[in-house]
Amino acid sequence: SGTEAVMTMIKASRAYTGKFKVAKAEGAYHGTYDYAEISQTANPSNWGDIDKPNAVPVVLNTPKGVTDDMVIFPFNDIERTINLLDQNKEEIACVLIDPVPHRIGLFPATNAFIEALYKWTRKNNSLLVFDEVVSFRVNYAGAQDSYSVKPDLTALGKIIGGGFPIGALAGKSEIMAVLDPR
Repeated sequence: SGTEAVMTMIKASRAYTGKFKVAKAEGAYHGTYDYAEISQTANPSNWGDIDKPNAVPVVLNTPKGVTDDMVIFPFNDIERTINLLDQNKEEIACVLIDPVPHRIGLFPATNAFIEALYKWTRKNNSLLVFDEVVSFRVNYAGAQDSYSVKPDLTALGKIIGGGFPIGALAGKSEIMAVLDPR
C-alpha cells in the first residue's frame, strides 16, 4: 500500500544519506508509519510556534524518540522552512512532501517552495522525496510534472493499482540500489 511505499522511501533515504531525521510539512498525511504520521493531526492546542512547530504524535505510546527525529515545517512558507531545515542540516535524510496535500486543503505547493526545498537538499546532502500516493492523480505524470525540479524518490499507491491496495517506490537508480538485497 501507499504507507509501505512511504515507509520504504524513508528507509531508503536514511540508508543512502547515512542520516536519520525526516522533515515534513505540518498537517500532511503520509500514512500510518510512526515517523510519517507525526503532526498530521496538530491543532491550536498542541502545534507550537509557527517558527518551530511541535512534532505531535498521532497515537499514545508512539515509540520514544520518534518525535525527536522529525523536523516539522509550515507548508509553503519558504523562509521559516529553510530556517528549520538549517537548524537540523547535519541530520536530515530527506524532506518529505506531498505536492498537493489533501489534509492541508489541497493547496498545491508553489513552484518557489519546491525549488527552495530542492536547492536546500542539494546543498545539504539530503533527498527531496515526494509522496504522490494521492497527488499522482493531478495529471498524467503526477503532481511533480507541474514543477521545474524533480524529486529523488517518489512513493505511489492506490491509483496505479486501479483502486486496489498497492504501493510502489520509484527513483534514481543510485538511490534505489540501497534496496537491492544482493
